[in-house]
Amino acid sequence: MTVAEPEMPASERRLVALARWDALIFLYYGIVWVGTAASNAKVIARGALGEVEGSAVLAAASWLSHHSLIFAAVFTPVALILVGATGVRSAYNTRKDIKEPPKTLHQVAQMMLKDPVIVGALVLLVFLPLISHEDLVVGLLPVKESQREHVRSVLRDVGSLGVSAVFCFIMLPTTVLRQWRMK
Repeated sequence: MTVAEPEMPASERRLVALARWDALIFLYYGIVWVGTAASNAKVIARGALGEVEGSAVLAAASWLSHHSLIFAAVFTPVALILVGATGVRSAYNTRKDIKEPPKTLHQVAQMMLKDPVIVGALVLLVFLPLISHEDLVVGLLPVKESQREHVRSVLRDVGSLGVSAVFCFIMLPTTVLRQWRMK
């Protein structure tokens, strides 16, 4: 005679299911962080070592950055759906502490500028043109032709370092903490 194992209560099953989805969300955040940190390490290694053929550090950072960001790009639609569902679930579960919405544009701007993710996104707007428009900037500079490629490389590296640093150390940690605190 075998004894049937007691069935898990519905509330516990729900918590286990939610923990699985949260684990996927945090895995995604971890992969994105590793990819951007490896990209940052690649820029630093290239600056320190130069364009050295066969550099193990440069090759490892390039490989890790490339593969983790490709995986993150493929997984992004699923992660966005999971994060959205978690946000809806959190808003649904915590209706008692809803704040009054801002009434004026000035109040909206003040509220947004208190958010580190929004401030980080605004800082990114400073660095992104250095990456994407370095040709335009270098074309306007009064430097010799031999120095243009060096200036272009420096602008691209500064832009990449700025974007990676803001994303790795401000935006992503803030987002992860918010996700962690959602009930």
